[in-house]
Amino acid sequence: MVSEALKTDLMTFAQGGALLIMIGMLPTVMQSESMAGGAVAEWWNGLPTHAASFWKAVYDGVAHMAPGYELDWLLNVWLVNVAVIAAYWLQCGAFHLLDLNCPKWIGRFRVQGSAAEAKEAWCVNKKKLMKTAWHVFMCQLFINIPTGYAAYHVGIRFATDVASLPDFTTFFKHMLVCALCEEVGFYYFHRLMHYPSLYRRFHKVHHEWSAPVACVAVYNHPFEHFLVNLVPLYAGPILCNAHLSVALLWILTAQWTSVLTHCGYHFPWMVSPQFHDFHHETFTACYGVLGLLDMIHNTGGPGTAKWRPRHLTYFSPKPPFDGGVVFVERAWGRKKAATAPDYDSLFAAEDKRRTGNRAGATITEEANQEKAEALAEAETTARIEKIFSPVLKRKGRGSTITTEDDNRSTPLRRSTRKRRQAEQFF
Repeated sequence: MVSEALKTDLMTFAQGGALLIMIGMLPTVMQSESMAGGAVAEWWNGLPTHAASFWKAVYDGVAHMAPGYELDWLLNVWLVNVAVIAAYWLQCGAFHLLDLNCPKWIGRFRVQGSAAEAKEAWCVNKKKLMKTAWHVFMCQLFINIPTGYAAYHVGIRFATDVASLPDFTTFFKHMLVCALCEEVGFYYFHRLMHYPSLYRRFHKVHHEWSAPVACVAVYNHPFEHFLVNLVPLYAGPILCNAHLSVALLWILTAQWTSVLTHCGYHFPWMVSPQFHDFHHETFTACYGVLGLLDMIHNTGGPGTAKWRPRHLTYFSPKPPFDGGVVFVERAWGRKKAATAPDYDSLFAAEDKRRTGNRAGATITEEANQEKAEALAEAETTARIEKIFSPVLKRKGRGSTITTEDDNRSTPLRRSTRKRRQAEQFF
């Protein structure tokens, strides 16, 4: 019998495969007789010309801005890094405005937010966020740029001239190879970083955020940033000997997706962040990007994992699932009150409302376990007091303790330092 987890994975990849086939068929469809002369066909057939014009404008603009420098060097090293870093912080900045201002409506779109999760799941710590952002910027400055510089000087360069721009078929092939290289490289290097000794030394930095925010996408130890983030990302374009425009478009697309999967929100029309967010929440599942190798190696979590029914792109203003509990903090925590609200109770109540009896059952089990532990400790204390009660009654004085087995008050000796030394047999 096929498991629910496998059914979900197969459905996800069937949808992705169908989309890929449709994209691959577009050139043929647009050139068919039935589409000839149509506005869409004209727009499609004009795309290569528009792309060539845009790249020529970029090419000439860089040459004009820095005359006297080698153009290949400027484009391969500086254009790529400036574009990637600028795009990263523009995208992250938009999400962090939401994180820090926490508008009332944002709660329904939160990926995480339950009683069992940390407060960072719904309220971002500004100091921690600034520390993370500074660390990321330093990695970009001292890892990304030197890596690009070194790669250029050892002969790893992309074609930059307009004449070398690929056709659509080649473009799609190169993008597909890049996506597969990213999936394979990221999955195995990432999973390697979860080996205990490597996790403690390197990967623990990334998992400081169990409920990630946008800039956590490349928040890593510098060595891990190079090995896990940069190597799989650049492997595809290098393998394909892609044009710089294709390589840059791929890098920006992959970075955009990575930020979306770490942002902590699941908005309409957006790539689903549920898969990788579940990895941050559990640490032991969902290591890849596309999920292909997670399905092969059975590391996508159990069939009941919460990301499975949520891992979709939706188009309605209201998500087809319940979001986090930011609005609990908004509705109860922002009001000035004489006493601070009991957030644990609010989260527990919200959990129960969102998930029914399951959350209530979990909370009850935890409470019962704590009660059982406290009872066992009390019984152990009672047994010790019962054994020593004759000695305590004969020798001691001070406070009284009443046990369950003996309702009589038993005086407990408070010995001084000298007496404690003389009565070591106690």
